[in-house]
Amino acid sequence: GSRLRRGPTSTRYPERARPRVRGPGCKGDIRMDRAVHAKIENPELSLLSALIAGGFDFDKHDQPDTQVLDSLGITLSQRKNQLNRRLRKTRLMLKEKEEREKEMS
Repeated sequence: GSRLRRGPTSTRYPERARPRVRGPGCKGDIRMDRAVHAKIENPELSLLSALIAGGFDFDKHDQPDTQVLDSLGITLSQRKNQLNRRLRKTRLMLKEKEEREKEMS
């Protein structure tokens, strides 16, 4: 017979009927991708400038980051945190790629 596996919701289903994994997460906002690229290309760029270069539009710049909102109602501080996370991840990936290429040569 078919083997049974436990799924993420603790229900049983046959192994052949197991849900398929569709790849690494959902794609993020293209504006964030552009902001990451802008910051990597020009490290002197401020986080706010990188976000604006990426296409984000913030309502006011003269208030604390926790009160400035973008067009989707996300605070500037949240966008800066996300940009910093993405920058760390991108730099790590670039470093690992460089190390792999170094090992190959």
